[in-house]
Amino acid sequence: SLTGSVIVTGNKSFQAGTNYVFNGETTKPFGISSGSGNASIFAGSVDVNASITVNRNFSVYRRLGINAKITLRPLDTLFVLAGGVINGNYNSTNYIVTDYNSTTGAQSVVQYDGLSTSVTLPIGTVNYFLPVTLSPTTVSSFTAAAFIGITSNGQVNGTQLTPAQKQLVVNAVWNINRINGTGSSSLQLNWNTALEGSTFTTLPNTGIGLIFNTGSSWSLPIGTGNNTTNIVNATVSSFGSFTAGAVPSSTPFVFNPL
Repeated sequence: SLTGSVIVTGNKSFQAGTNYVFNGETTKPFGISSGSGNASIFAGSVDVNASITVNRNFSVYRRLGINAKITLRPLDTLFVLAGGVINGNYNSTNYIVTDYNSTTGAQSVVQYDGLSTSVTLPIGTVNYFLPVTLSPTTVSSFTAAAFIGITSNGQVNGTQLTPAQKQLVVNAVWNINRINGTGSSSLQLNWNTALEGSTFTTLPNTGIGLIFNTGSSWSLPIGTGNNTTNIVNATVSSFGSFTAGAVPSSTPFVFNPL
């Protein structure tokens, strides 16, 4: 277990499964120098007690303890391997930032392997905590990321919806994909009120639901919602881009150019 200050000279190697504890802010948590050719770190447990920005992909065998903000750079992946867990005091200030580049479309992700029970993935953007809770019917592995600025195709570098269209939705997108596994899964999204469209924020619980992207437009809402606690729930068997939207009177959310 690595804690405190370590004074070394020359090159030092730490075997896979080493435990890490971060009590001070850093942008180089895995290796003091960024000159290493290793693209990934395999850790036993990682306890984050001060904000860090990672400088490698990293995998956790046993536990990721989140007590501060962890920022993943665009294209980074944080792996929670089968049998590993995420715990700690994650909340609106302590969570995993899945950062992205809206020009290139690059985005970091959290991959959780061997998920067999209900698990909350405490992800978000630099400014917003956007956790997602998954509960699959069979053992499955998922990747998850979120970004601000809802687009017509649900992608980071897609075309932004117009201000009028954003009035009816939450201005965030969750990209959730299943790597392996079958069957359905319950899916819950949670967001900050500041991201709600001006019409959306006034609606009763029965007026909101989960919407998913078909590749070019957003679907009719499904499932249930709570516009006080800011959550939507639904059971899905296909994965991709999701957010929360208002229940229309009769027509689906097809956002075509005027």
